[in-house]
Amino acid sequence: MGLFMDEELLRGKGLEPEGGEIAAFDGFALRIGQRAALVPTPGAKVYGLVFSLTRSELDRLYSESSVQVYKPQAVLAQLASGGVVTPLTQKVISNLRG
Repeated sequence: MGLFMDEELLRGKGLEPEGGEIAAFDGFALRIGQRAALVPTPGAKVYGLVFSLTRSELDRLYSESSVQVYKPQAVLAQLASGGVVTPLTQKVISNLRG
């Protein structure tokens, strides 16, 4: 969940995402700016897609200069199928301008 919820975009970057299940994230709102970001917000809920990537793929994905201001953060996700997982999302570590 977060910046990269598009399977075709991930595959276009040479990654092999698995899954792609709809999930709900309690306690977050979606902020759209230069990039989409999850913002902790009590009482809010956002929906997105959860993909499975290897750690190596995640490191490669977030080594791009345009997303180096993000760091991984584990969040609880309630899957549409009924399960609960703790995927990594990316949190802004400095203010983005523009």
